[in-house]
This record gives sequence, structure tokens and C-alpha cells, in this order.
Amino acid sequence: MNQTPSTFYFFLSTIFVALIVSFAAYTLSPLTRSIGEAREFEVEKGAELWTVAGALERAQFIRSAKGFVVYGWISGGAHIIKPGFYLLRASDSAIMIFEQLTKGSTEIAVRILEGDTVGDIDWRLAKADITPSGAIVQEPIKNFVTEYPWLAGKKNLEGFLFPDTYYFTLKSEPRTVVRKMLDNFARKAWPQLSAKGSAWYNYVTIASLVEKEIPHDKPGDQAVVAGIIAHRLALGMGLQIDATVLYAKCNGAPRNCIDAPLRREDFAIDSLYNTYQHAGLPPTPIGNPGAQAIASALTPTKTEYLYYLSRPKTSETIFSMTFDEHDTARAKYLR
Repeated sequence: MNQTPSTFYFFLSTIFVALIVSFAAYTLSPLTRSIGEAREFEVEKGAELWTVAGALERAQFIRSAKGFVVYGWISGGAHIIKPGFYLLRASDSAIMIFEQLTKGSTEIAVRILEGDTVGDIDWRLAKADITPSGAIVQEPIKNFVTEYPWLAGKKNLEGFLFPDTYYFTLKSEPRTVVRKMLDNFARKAWPQLSAKGSAWYNYVTIASLVEKEIPHDKPGDQAVVAGIIAHRLALGMGLQIDATVLYAKCNGAPRNCIDAPLRREDFAIDSLYNTYQHAGLPPTPIGNPGAQAIASALTPTKTEYLYYLSRPKTSETIFSMTFDEHDTARAKYLR
């Protein structure tokens, strides 16, 4: 049967359109069928569509940056992608991801303070409805060893959740939240600590003690106290640090500990964290130290001091070389 030219061209056009539609459908389809763990993706303020599309492809959220850009222009949403932090899955189609980025993210700023314990951080995140109560405390450290080999052999995440201001979406995956803090530790602390070889973990622990004992805004005093801790360890003296007793008493979460102020009987607690009862460093850090405390632990100020205390009214640190001097200072400032 003879076909007219118009019929032939219509047939070719139909095939061509079908091919384009099929290719577009494949390009915009999910990378995987299995629903994996959501991963965080950041759109920076002022980022152009091409930049975002390229980052999505490199992070293996979408099949094609070009396809994503074309869809963005066709849909009319190329200029309304909003900055923020997003939780995305490779099992979502490029269209679904594009819609997320144009709707905007619900991100919450959470400030993790220097010295916060894992228990404290868990409490802050639960209060902000970022993660369920107990989720961060219960997150097994073994889940992160492959990505962060320096965690191998460590008991828990204490000391590694780096203090900073973070942005999270509501009801985030606990593992995603922890990874973000570990990434921060890897960038801001690990390069300096790794230079200490196998002893690096001791410096994190010392930094956690310093962070609990001396206010963050007193870097000079922090360095001196780090020196005192090193001095006592070298002499084989007990550290006798109150903050370790509080950590033992409150099971790692002083913020939620009932009747937190220490009593005389607390100093007799049978715990490896009680540095009045056990010599040497506690088995793990007692909080998460910031950059300043870590720097103080790595480069302590060497003095002849062996004792210190903080004046309750002024937070001034009083240093002493002998126990008699320290006892006099206690009588003067603490009673």
C-alpha cells in the first residue's frame, strides 16, 4: 500500500516523539528501585540550576544533570530552587527531587555546645524534633567504622560529635545526623589529632576534661589545666576531677540527672569514670570538646602547678603548686 509523504512524516514524527518521551522518562526515573537510607544534600544560597544538577548527579541522586536541567526549564521552575538542607533518596525520581528543591526545606538550627555529652546532644535533638529521644545515644558506633576508621575499637561516640551549629530537617535519620557531626570532627579535629599517632584518643579525653572544668572563653586557663592534667599523669597522681564524678553519677547525661550537684557520697561511686577512685584517664571522653579545648590538650602550657579551682562568683581559675596552697585557696573561695 502506498503512503503519502504526509503520512510517512507523521509516522516518523510519532516515532521520534516516542523515543524522546522514552528517553526523558528513563533520564528522570529513579536510580534504584530499592528504598535506601535518605542522605543529606545542601543547596547553597545563589546556586544555579546547572550547579545543583551537577552536584545531584555526582552524589548519585539523579541519572542525568542535563535531563534535570531540561525538566527544570520546561516545568518553569528553573529559578525557584530554594537553598537549604534536604534529605533525598536515589529511589526518588528526578521529578520528585526537583519538586522537593522548589518547595524548600524545613531546616532547624541546633547549637551543640562545647562539652555537651552524647546524652546532652540526644536531648537537644529530641527537643527540636530532629530525632527521637534516645536515638543518638543508642546509635551503635560500629555503624560508622567503615567510613571513619579511627572509630575502630572505641566504646561509644563520646568525644566525636563535634560542637557547632548544625542545620537539620525535622525527623531526620539519626545516622545522617551523626554522620554530619563526624564529618565535622574529621575536618576540624582529626588532622591535628592524627599527628599524635596511637596516643591521639588520650588527647580527645584530656580535651573533654578541660572543656568541662574551664569555661570555653578562657583558652589560656584551658591550656594551663591541660598542662596540669599531663603533669599529674606523668607523676602517677590521681586526677581527682569533679566532672568525671558527675559523668559517672549521671550515666553520661548530666543535663537530665536528678540532683546533679555533687554530694560527699558521690565521690565514692565505684566507676572507672571516677578519677577520685581510679588512677589515670577515664575509659572514654566525658563530653564532646571543641577546637579550643582540643588545641589546649595538644599544646598544653607547662607549669609547676598541680592544683586548680574555679571561683564560683567570678569563674576565675586559681592555680596552686602545693596541696597546702590549694587547701588555703579552697578555704578562701569555696567556703
